Amino acid sequence: MTGEPNVGAMQVFRRFGSSLLRRGKLVTQFRDLFPVEPETGDHYYRKSDYYLMLEALGFRAKHSVLASRTVAYVADKP
Repeated sequence: MTGEPNVGAMQVFRRFGSSLLRRGKLVTQFRDLFPVEPETGDHYYRKSDYYLMLEALGFRAKHSVLASRTVAYVADKP
């Protein structure tokens, strides 16, 4: 899988701050900070979400952050 948005600590912190300023309230749930994109239906996943999904299916996974700041995940089955 390639081209996945990199949702790391910095992106979470930015969304948290932005949400606090816009809504004036504390939002701590990941899915509230990163809702499904209404136009494309895209979902946001953390690296831990990908690893959990892939490993549950019996894959070994690794990732690389690309120069474009997107992430490429490679999974193989032993």
